[in-house]
Amino acid sequence: MLSSHSASGWSATSPVRTSPRVLQVGQRCVTSPRSSFHQPSPLHCGQVIITGCRRVSSLAVMVVPEKFTIYPEYLPGWIARSPDPTPYDRVRDAVASDGRVTFLDLPPALRAAKARERVYYKTDSHWNFNGATVGYEVLMQAVKAALGEKLPAIAPAPRPAYTPGTDFYSGDLIQMLGLPGRIREDDVAPLGKVFADAAGRCGQRVDKDEFPGFEFYVCGTPGLPRAVVLRDSMAIPLIPLLSENFSRVVYVSNRALDLALIEREKPDVVIEELVERSLHAPGAFPIPR
Repeated sequence: MLSSHSASGWSATSPVRTSPRVLQVGQRCVTSPRSSFHQPSPLHCGQVIITGCRRVSSLAVMVVPEKFTIYPEYLPGWIARSPDPTPYDRVRDAVASDGRVTFLDLPPALRAAKARERVYYKTDSHWNFNGATVGYEVLMQAVKAALGEKLPAIAPAPRPAYTPGTDFYSGDLIQMLGLPGRIREDDVAPLGKVFADAAGRCGQRVDKDEFPGFEFYVCGTPGLPRAVVLRDSMAIPLIPLLSENFSRVVYVSNRALDLALIEREKPDVVIEELVERSLHAPGAFPIPR
């Protein structure tokens, strides 16, 4: 990734083409976006999860788009879009053609939302709380469709109040440029206010960080399903939203699916969230047999 900052106030990471390799959407065994999909059963590993754990009724994969996918107009002028399908396009199409795993296609919803409000930070590589709310709504509609009566209703996503002249943010791209504290933006959807209201939510974290890479949340509302969420940093603003929908949810900061964890937690749904640039990574985390 290359970082840049424009006069418009938008900082961006620029895509760098990678060599062909084999990758996985989580542990769902998908071949490389740059290589042929003429491979046997590209999603056969997903069946290990679905059939190997009796209590898992649904598996969903959500790839969060890069900022340049949603806001290509702010990339430097020397970057030209390739006419070839992107890694995201090829993985999305392969998963859809296989049909055994729910793949959530977020770009259409995020592009529609950006016409109404800012959905990514200007100074950061991540989506803001507005963008995360769009992803949450798409994800939970799919989860509701899969679980049916096990999920009576989808918890609403309240928006934090923005105070002009008070709420500001300076993100990771400014750090990469070596300009910390020198460039900031209006924080139009202040995530800090969401975290500050933790006591007012049903979903409460119950661990004391004694298990690095794991977070455990419970909600006392009767009759809610259980979940395991494999995540990266794009899921940080999703955690307070998702946790309102499950009696127990385990967030795992690891792409290596632990089948022992699945058997122990007995989730009704397994969700994998990963950022688009993860699709360039090799398939280094096979499921243990």
